[in-house]
Amino acid sequence: MDLHSASFAGVRSAVATTIRTFAKRMFWDAIEDLLAKSAGLKPEKILFPVGNDFYHTDILGRTTTAGTPVDSSIVWKQAFVQGWRLLAQGIERLRAVAPVDVVVVNGNHDVQTAFHVGEVLWANFCRTEGVTVDNSPTQRKYVAFHKCLLGLTHGSEESTPTSPC
Repeated sequence: MDLHSASFAGVRSAVATTIRTFAKRMFWDAIEDLLAKSAGLKPEKILFPVGNDFYHTDILGRTTTAGTPVDSSIVWKQAFVQGWRLLAQGIERLRAVAPVDVVVVNGNHDVQTAFHVGEVLWANFCRTEGVTVDNSPTQRKYVAFHKCLLGLTHGSEESTPTSPC
């Protein structure tokens, strides 16, 4: 999910709070929808990619990683804390169903922030049975599962002619 959780700027505080609440609800709706769809399958493992511009901004919350100015509805410290806590709660919810492999995937708006949240998630879950966190500093991530190889990337650094899709 390319949530851009803090991207709702230029609106009054009460409206911004409502929109952030909506973004949080979208996060939980997506998790619960996927769990409901897989309920009869008894998953062996859950792959939970995080990052992908989850935060929308980087560099003290005023620009993207590339320096493009963007507005934000929330100060960067508050966004970071609320975001990592939401992700941690999501991981705990998923872990109640099956072991969780968290894979941090860089976006193009929040590369530094995504790396930082990956480190916080690793520190939070490094001793938790049933949770792994891959925060390796690569643009593409690959996950082997039985006879399948899954490739994860944001796509912003991929050249279209070589893309299989």
